[in-house]
Amino acid sequence: SMRAGVSRGVAWWSAFFAGLIWAVHPLATSAVHYVIQRMELLVAFGFLLMCWAQYRAFGARHPRRWLALAAFACLFGMGSKETMFLAPVLAVLLDRCAVAWSWSEQWRSRGVYYAALAATWLWPASRLMVFSADGFFGADLAFRWQYFLTVSEGVVRHVTLLFWPQGQVFDYGTRLVGGLGDVAPQFYLVLIAGGLVLWGLYRRSVAAWAGAAAFAILLPSWVNLVPGQPVSEHRFYLPSGLLIGLVCGSVGVLTARHAWLRRPVAVAACAASLALALAGRQRAGLYASPVALMEADIAAWPRGDRSHMNLGLVLEVQEDYAGAARQYELAM
Repeated sequence: SMRAGVSRGVAWWSAFFAGLIWAVHPLATSAVHYVIQRMELLVAFGFLLMCWAQYRAFGARHPRRWLALAAFACLFGMGSKETMFLAPVLAVLLDRCAVAWSWSEQWRSRGVYYAALAATWLWPASRLMVFSADGFFGADLAFRWQYFLTVSEGVVRHVTLLFWPQGQVFDYGTRLVGGLGDVAPQFYLVLIAGGLVLWGLYRRSVAAWAGAAAFAILLPSWVNLVPGQPVSEHRFYLPSGLLIGLVCGSVGVLTARHAWLRRPVAVAACAASLALALAGRQRAGLYASPVALMEADIAAWPRGDRSHMNLGLVLEVQEDYAGAARQYELAM
């Protein structure tokens, strides 16, 4: 709040609405209701706890205790999922953007802490080498390029869903896009966003740090080539929270500069929270019916081959063998 020139009250309300909107947003339903993806919740907890404890160390009576908590949170996140992999780099950038230190002052004050964070890399690195060596080392450049283009399309779609959550998809399937011509607008939007983030980091902008964190959390999945799942909404859980926080923080700065906006913005934020909560409740209700969930997937994302396969499996369990066979045919 001090770097942005806003009061504690404005910063508090910005944080409140960011947390509220993130909690009720329909885009969070995939990570919350898909039980085996609870690792997304754990890694989000570890990442945010690390950032909070690192921030609390500034001006604290016992800063080492807070930094020790941040290092433990980083280790906790590393053990939860590989998306935490770039957290030590983000920790360095957070201090760089939040405090007017020179590089020498920063390393002198936090060098030991950064080394402790770097040591936590051993955990995900060992898991990556054991369980994902083929995905990390085995793919050729053509496949990696095709995979990256597919993920770029997914990222732009997820950001769109963040502002207009209509047509969510539980399983986007395994199909990759044919080439750059299929997703050129999305690809160039990702490049432009990446360029703006790098420029903002050079200017030591905390807002740019939030954007960099969203990219960094998604990057391990792009590099590791998650088998059969290039695009998935549950992996966007933590990035969505960061982007919501970025939007709410930017609006908070705007209201700090134009006091007359505070009341209408607060009303709009309450209305948006209520609308998103209702949409999130409706989306969560689909998880009670696998048939309804898969049918919604097919309607929203017709090229999702695995949605037909999933629906076929559900119908087979329900002994609707003719319907299951039809879905298997469509999947193939």
